Amino acid sequence: MISIDFKNFNERGLKKVINAFEKQDLHIKEVVANNRPKRESGYQTKAATLHFESGQKLLLKAKANGSIFQVKLNNKAIPIKHVDDLKKAVGEVITFVKKNEPKFLKQQQTRLAKKRVQIPKPKPATTSAKKQLEQVSGALTSAKEENEALGEELQGLTEEIEDKQTTLANLRARLDEETQRSETLQAELDALKEAA
Repeated sequence: MISIDFKNFNERGLKKVINAFEKQDLHIKEVVANNRPKRESGYQTKAATLHFESGQKLLLKAKANGSIFQVKLNNKAIPIKHVDDLKKAVGEVITFVKKNEPKFLKQQQTRLAKKRVQIPKPKPATTSAKKQLEQVSGALTSAKEENEALGEELQGLTEEIEDKQTTLANLRARLDEETQRSETLQAELDALKEAA
């Protein structure tokens, strides 16, 4: 007699239900059940998910009295007529699972065929230590050459500034001389005006 142990609604408690599936060549790979009660539509229920080797999954929910509350095959609810007669209910579920299996497997194949083949991107080749050293040496030589060119340019600019400062000093000296001469001439002019 098939019965559901609501107290132990897990792989151990569902052993008779699992055996009924196994006898019909519906092999179960894994049972996921946390054995925690939950209130749904005013009933205390527990849920377990049976994962078949074919890839199909069956969600089984039971009420505290051991009767079937809800059954979902691959996330789709399936109607069960004999919810209070567990043997007949399991028989109905087996029929649904078997009937759906070829369709499910075909969908799986189609889904796999549609998946694009992911070609991994080639990883960039790592540079050897010798090559890295050559690159660094090349960069250092370029930097030195640029530094020397800037030094020469700076020296040229410094000389140009010095020449301009010398020219400016000469011009200031000449301006001072011209100012002095202008003041002397002005004084002579003023003296001539007074004498006249």
